Amino acid sequence: MNRRRPGELPKSYFRLAYSLLENITPLPSDCGELCGKACCRVAEDGAGMLLFPGEERVFRGYQEWVTRECPPVTGEGFCPDWLGRIDAVTLVRCSGECPREARPLACRLFPLAPRVTPALGGKHRIGVMLNPDAAILCPLARYGRLQQLDPRFRAACRHVFRLLADDPLILADFRWRNARWREESGEAWRRLLDP
Repeated sequence: MNRRRPGELPKSYFRLAYSLLENITPLPSDCGELCGKACCRVAEDGAGMLLFPGEERVFRGYQEWVTRECPPVTGEGFCPDWLGRIDAVTLVRCSGECPREARPLACRLFPLAPRVTPALGGKHRIGVMLNPDAAILCPLARYGRLQQLDPRFRAACRHVFRLLADDPLILADFRWRNARWREESGEAWRRLLDP
């Protein structure tokens, strides 16, 4: 068995993930027409999309429409399992317009997130859910229901999350985010976002 180090998914995994989400979107029509492309507008300074560990090796979007930073992985806002194992991540910011074929995975997956549930033998099942963090920005995540999204989009995202979960550090991040969302679900500020 070929053992990989965490953070080193093969490029072929990322290429497959990009291709699965190349021509598919949350709705059969352009959902950006409903909200004025809210997810493409920079909401605040410092906002952007993080590349998954290893994705920077295949991301083609380093042109004039995007800027790139590599913030260090610190305790705040990062999965604790990443500390000491990943030095920095790649954060990309766009001008609000991009060539669709060059979007990073985080944009292609938006507004879905992985739902990680325990399974027998210490394993896990990966499904999809509306991303609770997206509710601040996306009407689909705030007011919609998962079943309202294109089933092909949901299936493609599920496949991509399962591919990414093959990396123990990405899986740890998925689990950490799920635990954080469960913990925050009862907080008053989160309830303000509930429809």
